[in-house]
Amino acid sequence: MTLRRWLKRRRIKAVIPSTQSRKPSFRPDRKAYRRRNLIERLQGRLRNRPRLATRCDRPARNYLAGLALVSVVVAWT
Repeated sequence: MTLRRWLKRRRIKAVIPSTQSRKPSFRPDRKAYRRRNLIERLQGRLRNRPRLATRCDRPARNYLAGLALVSVVVAWT
């Protein structure tokens, strides 16, 4: 079973475009792909923050507060 068929059975929309050499090619949803790309870039930026990557804060509320603060700052810049 292919990944696209597996996703379709679970009513999940595939947003990663296929390669040009693939037959048949699949047309991506550009709006969904942009949102996915934005989220992936934000996650990559957050992983570069050592305090968040290693989870130095023990209480969950402190970690989530730091995560929210850094997310806003990273998304702003």
